[in-house]
Amino acid sequence: MKNRGEGPPSAKAAVREEGPQPYTERQMKAQLSKWGHSLALRIPKPVAEAAKLCEGDTLDLDVVGPGTVRMRKPTPKLTLAELVARITEENRHGETDWREAVGNERW
Repeated sequence: MKNRGEGPPSAKAAVREEGPQPYTERQMKAQLSKWGHSLALRIPKPVAEAAKLCEGDTLDLDVVGPGTVRMRKPTPKLTLAELVARITEENRHGETDWREAVGNERW
């Protein structure tokens, strides 16, 4: 009979009551399952919490080598409004003098 509980006591110890902590267990196993024409991987709850992964998150996958796949959350792309909001007097530069127009250039 398979254990359908929350996992062994060592898995519970990975996340403390004050919130997710760095996952410190040396190894946790997961099994690939068939899902349509693809393979699916269930990420154990303590690992998901420690990695701050939630249902519906999109992950970037990189094949590192045979049997090794790296998963990570993509860095969100900032909107123009968010980029402009980061401009301050300290990081704003002045105009650049490009001298006189050369050839067919027009200013």
